Amino acid sequence: MLLHDRLTAWTAGTPVYRAALALALVPACLLVWFYGAVAEPGDSPGPMFLGSIAVLITGALIARFRPQGMTYALCATALAQAGFGVGAVMAWGQYTEISILNGVFVALWVGSAILFRRAAQRATALKGNRQLE
Repeated sequence: MLLHDRLTAWTAGTPVYRAALALALVPACLLVWFYGAVAEPGDSPGPMFLGSIAVLITGALIARFRPQGMTYALCATALAQAGFGVGAVMAWGQYTEISILNGVFVALWVGSAILFRRAAQRATALKGNRQLE
């Protein structure tokens, strides 16, 4: 059922919604790739950053992939990513590398949240126009 809802949102959603969803998948896929392929076991904070994906998945399920809820889910994900970044810097001390990568991920999460907000505003506007008819 969840997959059906997601596919329906993808195919029936506005182009802004689809762009927001695609932009949200970029950092999620990159985090999994960094953890699986790039991170060295025991020498990097890789597992900690997977927590932001857990926040994203939980928020998306609670929001049922609706644009307004996804906005909140991605803002929470960006905050979690920033928090994990601060924790990683404190624990590992690799200030430059972790800060730059973490900043990129936070920017991608926030960019996706902004696009979901636009999609929610358009959906509300379309809903209002339909009620006027």
